[in-house]
Amino acid sequence: MTVTTEHPFYPLPNDTWLERDKAGESDINSRDLFHALITIGSHYDWLPDSKCFLVTQLRRVEKQYESYLMPWKGADNLTEWTAGQAPGIASAQMTPILDTACFKLALMHAAPVMLTEPCWLKSISQVASCQTELAAGLTHIYLSLQGTGSAEQPFEKLYQSLLLNQSVNLSAIYSRSFSQNPEIPVEAFSLASLQLAFSYFPRTFLPEILGFSLAYCQRITGMEEQVAAFSAEQGSYYFSYRRNRLQMQVTPLLNCISGYLDLLTGHDEQQMQVWRRIQCGYYLSIDSAEKLSKVSQLQRLANGSVQDALRVLLSRKANAAQGHHGRIQLGGKPLDHWFAESPFDADGFLNAVKASRYYNSDDPGRSELLKLFSFEGPMFGVMTADETAILKAWLMDKPLDVVPVSQELPAAENRKFSKQTLNVSGSLTNRELFYRLVNIEQYPDSLPIAKQKARQLVISAGRWHKPILNAYSQAAFDSWFESFYRQEMSAYRPLTQKPRLSREAYVFGIEQFAPAILTDGCWLQQSGQLDFLPFKSIGEKLQLIFYDEIGAGIRHQNHPYIYDRLLKSLDIQLPPVQSKAFSKHPGFIDSAFDLPVFMMSLGFFPAEFLPELLGLNLAIELSGLGKTYLRLADELQFWGIDPAIIKLHVTIDNTDTGHAAIAKEAIHAYLDDIGAGSDQRTQQKHWRRISAGYASLNTVTRWFKWALVIRYLSMKLPRQPFSIPSLSR
Repeated sequence: MTVTTEHPFYPLPNDTWLERDKAGESDINSRDLFHALITIGSHYDWLPDSKCFLVTQLRRVEKQYESYLMPWKGADNLTEWTAGQAPGIASAQMTPILDTACFKLALMHAAPVMLTEPCWLKSISQVASCQTELAAGLTHIYLSLQGTGSAEQPFEKLYQSLLLNQSVNLSAIYSRSFSQNPEIPVEAFSLASLQLAFSYFPRTFLPEILGFSLAYCQRITGMEEQVAAFSAEQGSYYFSYRRNRLQMQVTPLLNCISGYLDLLTGHDEQQMQVWRRIQCGYYLSIDSAEKLSKVSQLQRLANGSVQDALRVLLSRKANAAQGHHGRIQLGGKPLDHWFAESPFDADGFLNAVKASRYYNSDDPGRSELLKLFSFEGPMFGVMTADETAILKAWLMDKPLDVVPVSQELPAAENRKFSKQTLNVSGSLTNRELFYRLVNIEQYPDSLPIAKQKARQLVISAGRWHKPILNAYSQAAFDSWFESFYRQEMSAYRPLTQKPRLSREAYVFGIEQFAPAILTDGCWLQQSGQLDFLPFKSIGEKLQLIFYDEIGAGIRHQNHPYIYDRLLKSLDIQLPPVQSKAFSKHPGFIDSAFDLPVFMMSLGFFPAEFLPELLGLNLAIELSGLGKTYLRLADELQFWGIDPAIIKLHVTIDNTDTGHAAIAKEAIHAYLDDIGAGSDQRTQQKHWRRISAGYASLNTVTRWFKWALVIRYLSMKLPRQPFSIPSLSR
């Protein structure tokens, strides 16, 4: 199989990564960016800056590790990486964590990263890409890591439990106080911002995401190693459990990388470029993690006494120091004897140092001991710069100075970014807006337009339709739900004669529904934004439905893929859904784009339009049950048309454990939360918004239903002068 420029994951050239606006530059740091990306529904104007942040960091890594980037030589490259032998990065030399206070501090330092991993894989399957094998494979990896559909818990929940057990109290992740917490180093927010930013550009940065993911699953950082060791000593095996789950995804990830590069066979320039970009993503992950490891260690050491820090340091180095000191003595005892003792007598050793010629009491900063570790000294390289700083601080009886990593290396915190404002351009037709929303990474300026369209349509629906119930109560809603389902099922009558509509009419209708069904699930594709907001539990229910819609990592169960097979079986040849040719396809009536544009528009803002989204979701899931779909399946089957997509919705949308049941549960949970924090009046206001969302499905599709009939009749009936005025009456 080869890839074309129409493939949703066709690599974009480097020079299209970012178009900088030279005017209006402003400072931006990772703390602010982290908060904006966590609450992206209210801060989508930060998307250009997040893209700039990614590009800046990738270019820095590309330059820093230039000599380690390998040319593509086929499977041999991946064989090296299978064993984790990508050159150039070694884990930071870490001082063991020996007390609970340092352990808690390390857990706090890692919180922004651990509470958002592996979010960058969450949105790989979007409307434009969910039918591909690669998107399905990466989605399967994400769901495996998260434990979705199994007894395993997501990493984020397990880490929250660990923080709780250790009494590490942090503000809510969506609060500004979390991102401004001075006890958490900026390097933690820098790495977490990379993770979050990748999640909003899954097609643009796919090569980098592949490399980033491989490093995440394959490499053990210095900080992780030390935290895991202390955790195991305390009887907690979370980190070893986490590492095992990560390691299980290394081979599937390598298969995805290999498959992606194979797609580019025959496109040598793109293949070489993609391999280079994969490596940059790999190095970016490790480099960022090791920076955090380094600064976290410095802060942990500074949090305790310098004497304690040096005691731990020497105890760790004692074993490796044996046999290298000949006849040299300290305190009347050979140095090698000091280092051979178990346990190592750190306090006695340090007292002996202070009483020896190696210590200059008049000018401790010029002590002979420090010269031994200098470039000209016999022990150069035995200690890192950080460790030498600990030794010097102890000799001078001063506190340890913590120098943030961001001051040692150029980092995003000290750079200027182009603060771009998203311009709301003129009106767009739904065909034009459809193309932009499917390719939103290239058209973020369409988000304000989408938001306005969604707001207008739900307001209209709420104005012209009565609520599902005049007043909400859980019992009343359950009763309505059951009654609705019974009525729909009792109205179904199996087909006993030739359908009223011809086969040709059904084929025509199947083509017209393509924009909506090929984007199935799109109203929920951004529901992952709720993971970091107060309604996380609601978001989890919506994501269960979304992943079912796209096949949960199994391509042949993907709804758009199944519909695409149906189209092809009927010899309906359509361009790829993400292409401009699709939105311009002359065979579609204009109103065929009304529903998918509305669903995507509403879905891009799950936090702001959550009640309306819950209502729309309920309407969609209930529409797949009862007489309409059951009769449609019968009629398609009569005409020899595969009814698989219809039957699939009838089963998975069921009211027991299916999508309709989950939709109902999500509404209950949402209104329970609202009711718990406010009065009945507020709860009923939110219920009316849910009802407006429910009604919006009919509002948005009303003209499409009429246009469908009018277009089909105009194709079948003789064109007569009197036909137009008669229709207009």
